Amino acid sequence: MKKKKNIILVCVLLIVILLIAIGYWFFANFYNKKSVEEAKILSKIDGYNYNLYDNQTKNYKELFEELNKVLANDLVDEKQYVELISKMFIIDFYTLDNKLTNLNIGGVDFLHSSIVSNFKEKANDTMYKYVKSNIYGDRKQQLPIVDEVTVENIEQKTFKYDDASDPKAYYVNVKWTYKKDLGYEKNKTLIFVHEDKKLSLVEMS
Repeated sequence: MKKKKNIILVCVLLIVILLIAIGYWFFANFYNKKSVEEAKILSKIDGYNYNLYDNQTKNYKELFEELNKVLANDLVDEKQYVELISKMFIIDFYTLDNKLTNLNIGGVDFLHSSIVSNFKEKANDTMYKYVKSNIYGDRKQQLPIVDEVTVENIEQKTFKYDDASDPKAYYVNVKWTYKKDLGYEKNKTLIFVHEDKKLSLVEMS
């Protein structure tokens, strides 16, 4: 009788060990594989609401560090400021390869507060419309990556928007290239106006 109880106890222990092993295998091979990707903030520029995420491109990260130094000065060089954010906006908005879903619209940090909602909505209906989800890191879709951005001209003049006007708005002509040309646009004129202490993108054409 005692021998039979020992056999039953051993069988129960073997079953428990087997269930634990199956559970571990399931976790390691299914749950981990399907873990959700998310972008993490690496750095912030205080007072300007500019965030650097870990999935940003190398050239964007380098420009972010330059911008951080420019904005740390007591007297900010606005021409240098607007040149940097023009390049950063183009890289972030037109690089789709690092976006997790079509709702992760790039360049939003640089927008004027009055146009953020409309800009996101329009981008989601156009540029970002066909971006497939990559929340599990398994996307096979080929998407653009901005390679180099060139600021061709910066002009300062009056710009009127809504019920406001900025007599010292910046008109910035930019062109850029991609790591692989997939037929996306390559030049724009960006208009930045003063919004408190920031320069904010209010229009692009």
